[in-house]
Amino acid sequence: AWDMSRCCKRCGLLVGPRNEVVAEAPEGRCPPTTHDFAVVVPPEQQQQQPPPFASEVSFVRTPNKGGHAAELAVQRAAAVAAAATATAGAASTDVSTMASAAERSTTNALAAVAAAVGAPAIAAARVSPASHKLRLSQTVSDANLLKNVVKPLQKAKNVSQIGVMQTEGGKFTLHGRKQTTEVLIKVSEDTKSIVITPVKHGDPLPSFASSVLFSTIREIRPGAMTPSFERCRTSSCRSEPAFSICCEDGHNFDFTAHSKDQRDAWVSALEALTEKNQIPASAFRFFDDEWSKLNTDVVTLEQARGLLSKLNLKVKRDTLLAKFLVIDSAHAGHLCYNQFVLLLVQLLRRREITTLFEECSASKEKLLPPELIAFHRGRQLEEHFTMEDAQKIIQTHGSNGALLLHGFEDYLCSKSNSLMCPNIKNREQDMSASFAQYYLHSSGRYTSTASYFSSLKRGDFRYYEIVIQDGKEDPMTHTCPLQHFVDLLNDYAFRSNTYPLLLFCKIQCSAFQQMKIVDIFRRTIGHLLAPPISKTGATELPSPYSLKRKVLLMGNLPGLETDLANLLYFHVYDQQHLPSDKKPWHVLRISAKSLPSLAPLLSERNRTLLTIVHPAHKMMRSSTFVQNPSAAWALGCQIVSLEPQCQATSSSQHSMLLAAHAKFQVNALRGYNRKPWFLCLDHLAFEDTVFHQQDGSEPLVTEVVNSAVNLYNNIEIDVMSGCVLPKVSGEEKLTVDPFVELEIIGVSADCKAARTRVIKNRRFKPKWFQRFSFPLTMSHHAVLLFKVFDHNLSSDLPIAHYAIAVNAIRPGYRIVQLEDASGRHPPLCTLFVRITFTDNQLMVFPLCQLIVGLPHVPLARTVPRAKCVLSLRGPTDADALQCQSFLNVAAARSVSTYPLFSDTGVRLGDPICDVYRVLVFKDRQIFALADGCNWGPRPKEAATRACHAFCKYFESTHWKAKTLPDLSVMLLDALGRANRTISFNRSDETEPAGTTTFLGGLLVRLLRDEDVDFGTNHVQHRKWACVFVCVGDCKAFHWSAASQRAEDITKCSRTTLDASDPGGRLGPQKPGGRADLRNLRVWTQFVEPGDLIMLMSDGVHDNLEPSSLGVGPEQAAAAFAGKLPDCCTPSWLQGKSWEQLEKACAPFTLQLQENFMARKLAEVVTAKCGPSPEDVVAVTNALLDHCLAVTQTSRTFLETKPKGKLPEDHSQYPGKMDHTTCVCLRVGELTQ
Repeated sequence: AWDMSRCCKRCGLLVGPRNEVVAEAPEGRCPPTTHDFAVVVPPEQQQQQPPPFASEVSFVRTPNKGGHAAELAVQRAAAVAAAATATAGAASTDVSTMASAAERSTTNALAAVAAAVGAPAIAAARVSPASHKLRLSQTVSDANLLKNVVKPLQKAKNVSQIGVMQTEGGKFTLHGRKQTTEVLIKVSEDTKSIVITPVKHGDPLPSFASSVLFSTIREIRPGAMTPSFERCRTSSCRSEPAFSICCEDGHNFDFTAHSKDQRDAWVSALEALTEKNQIPASAFRFFDDEWSKLNTDVVTLEQARGLLSKLNLKVKRDTLLAKFLVIDSAHAGHLCYNQFVLLLVQLLRRREITTLFEECSASKEKLLPPELIAFHRGRQLEEHFTMEDAQKIIQTHGSNGALLLHGFEDYLCSKSNSLMCPNIKNREQDMSASFAQYYLHSSGRYTSTASYFSSLKRGDFRYYEIVIQDGKEDPMTHTCPLQHFVDLLNDYAFRSNTYPLLLFCKIQCSAFQQMKIVDIFRRTIGHLLAPPISKTGATELPSPYSLKRKVLLMGNLPGLETDLANLLYFHVYDQQHLPSDKKPWHVLRISAKSLPSLAPLLSERNRTLLTIVHPAHKMMRSSTFVQNPSAAWALGCQIVSLEPQCQATSSSQHSMLLAAHAKFQVNALRGYNRKPWFLCLDHLAFEDTVFHQQDGSEPLVTEVVNSAVNLYNNIEIDVMSGCVLPKVSGEEKLTVDPFVELEIIGVSADCKAARTRVIKNRRFKPKWFQRFSFPLTMSHHAVLLFKVFDHNLSSDLPIAHYAIAVNAIRPGYRIVQLEDASGRHPPLCTLFVRITFTDNQLMVFPLCQLIVGLPHVPLARTVPRAKCVLSLRGPTDADALQCQSFLNVAAARSVSTYPLFSDTGVRLGDPICDVYRVLVFKDRQIFALADGCNWGPRPKEAATRACHAFCKYFESTHWKAKTLPDLSVMLLDALGRANRTISFNRSDETEPAGTTTFLGGLLVRLLRDEDVDFGTNHVQHRKWACVFVCVGDCKAFHWSAASQRAEDITKCSRTTLDASDPGGRLGPQKPGGRADLRNLRVWTQFVEPGDLIMLMSDGVHDNLEPSSLGVGPEQAAAAFAGKLPDCCTPSWLQGKSWEQLEKACAPFTLQLQENFMARKLAEVVTAKCGPSPEDVVAVTNALLDHCLAVTQTSRTFLETKPKGKLPEDHSQYPGKMDHTTCVCLRVGELTQ
């Protein structure tokens, strides 16, 4: 252990590691609460070289004072000691509790920490003489250190600093417009405000600068980053330690301190006081000013009516009187403030929600959990809403196990019912793919340093542009000296966002100042710069995850010095100078006007390389400087510069900025957004891409794509009502005549707008009840805008707005939380809407979410364009007697369990409408199974066409997939091709094509056998994976050779017990000839060699279900291993049918059925094949023989009574007759 003795910098008292006195103070001790301890590090220990450490805490050494050997402040030592305690496994010490308990005295708090930790625990800490910084071992978590050590100590330090600020204050220089003034700043005794007084009596101060309330402070901004400082471009104040106090009213107080330490201490303490004094946003602050004008604590009925009239809330006198008397229970004749708030709450109730509540509630008084489940599944289209979800809502907004009317309204108007899917916004996307597969949130080129500061502090933008020019002495950016900008990067680039930041530098400097640029970058952020990709020999772009906390420099290479060019990670070229060889570090930068002519080049290039699109030069000055970015995004351009720092002067510009912002409200606001899956693979291309000019303006794009690419075909929006709309800042009147404008921003075919009618004098409860419909051709790039306007205002900018990407919208009755013109969310300022996706391809779950959760696991490489070893296809005439098989790798068989009439020799239901196909390769297998819906040649043809198109596509392209997500994307594309093939070029066009359910996919070998960690995805890696897409009621089961158990891979593929509804089907099932893709999903199962994959049509698994075998819910629940729901107790289940159980609890009914099926399948297979089935032929025959045996009684009945009706008693006539197909695959590489 190091000798961590401490010495008081005031009196010289020397204390040992355990608080023992080593040497008395030479001139008498300080009072106990005023010791200023610092750690003594012996010189011989300072020379020891520390081992390599991963995490670093920037506690910089303080200078020696008073001749003592103090090297580090006590605060730093306490933090190191606490972190080391956690590392050494010592007894846990609640540093936060100790620091907060003793925060009246910083010294006492820190001494308590040091005493509790003790010297032996400090062994993990080291001091690096070279860097003069404290380093911690890798086992110390950065998050735990920040939470348990740094923040409590910083809080205690702030408390001590605030005490000094109250008693002594601090001297600073206040910078005005024309002069500077030396001022003294103090904090008031109640810590509610800052008092500013001139040091010299008589010095002038601004009229607003005598006192500043902390509640009115918007931001404490360190550095010279306000407009007044920007004007001091040549002043020495820009190089001094400066900070600014920015207020809500727009005034800024610009100060310079005498030292950087003084500036940092005051900024930290002022930020703490500002946060402490912020007034919480009251839901009813909109009438506080009017209430205060009454100069009374209570209001009578007439005063309440007058106040409501001033608030633009008109109520009939009889209605107001009735509510007034109910709230005034004491019959006092007046209401206090809280009672008036309660009156407002009742007046702001939405009648449309009351109507909805009464429609969903049987008793009209409360909503029970089953009714809440029915509401979410039927009205909100949340098919996977469970009993647990309902109980959470009732626990939060209800009481006594039910949801009353006011709780139901509170829930619908809460953030839990917001328009945006919470899992899309908060869930981090997979960041391990290539840089070329992400869109980047671009800030463009800011016009002030303050804008760069605010943006870097938020961390929402990940691409910036600067212009570097020659300065008088040092290089200058277009806003400030380059050194100041680079300091900003060093301090704030990764404070809120750890993913890489791209910086494009347009360099216009002489050779001499280019060398200064190199020195500034290397000296200030050299540890943050990523080494140039051209030096690594990489052949493709890395992932953002692999470059976390790195700054990637980009520059225009021609004309740069060698040293500066060697710093660039990317080389940027225009179209004329772009090299012909496609290197990963070559970035194309083009104008938005060039998009139409470069469309063929961009669609191919952007799959692997980066492209930057910037506005045309005239757009920077005119009213059309903002372009529609959807044209560039649709072509895969990753970076589109919109210049969002410029203030929008028209409604169209404002709409484009909102659309760009909404595009990146995903991925936990990381500034990266994964491109649509169909833009990432080279074998996927749009069928048609048409550019055209609209009225001679900017280029727009129309993309005609197949149904497997488009998420939604049409969106219907019911704008029902609004609440507490904001008034324009500065307007005296409270009345608003609102109307809502809906706008779709996307590709040119989708760009449409519509508006509601104007509601006169209705600010607080406007009601529209109007429906709008918008067809969509490319919903991936579509953004929906809600804009609320005041008809009385001449400005075409909205008073409130909200923007959201279409693929992030939740359908159903939703609340839209509006933003005002300043970007804030006023309390209660909402719209109540209903969203419906007609001809929706995926109901609630967007197509992009089908593959977003898959781990980015690489596949084992296979021989390109290799031919399959063998192909199984059927059914054939021999299937009725024996399986088709290949070695012990694959087996398939189809039979019909329908009756055979001896008099005619015809089997009912012929021909068999099931179709299967298996392609066997050396290290993978391609399979497809289709079950034609109904009987006859049309469903047979549909199933045959779907299987053939799916396998033909994969036979020629399966080797192109490199990862599981790539393979899933190809599955969806193949499914789209199969769907189109069903209706294409048919011989008989007089009748519509048939429909079919479908299951198809691959069994592939993976690349690695060890655990793989790819960013947010961590999976236990297996050797093989079965990946398939399924529409309808075909199922897949997995038999594990290790656990000797069967598992249903396709759980929840059916949503009802009704066997006539498969849940989805390919072919022209819906209006417009579209497929029914309700239960479309991509499934992935990790498997091991020797395992079995069993694919089956509903003719097989229907004969494994308990309802078909005459087994009741009570018998099935007796063997159920899971926990029974509260509403399905064993006593309640007695005598209940499956239909009764489904009405009571549908999710549990399906779960019980699937659990029984898995156990029954294992029973059937092991009975015929032994406890360890290995023969795929035996397994296939066992399942089909079981189906034939179960349905024998029913088949005999119909064969003897051809015109009779089969009884519905499954106990006497079990099973379900159907076309029955089973395909069994064995996992493993082909060795023979």
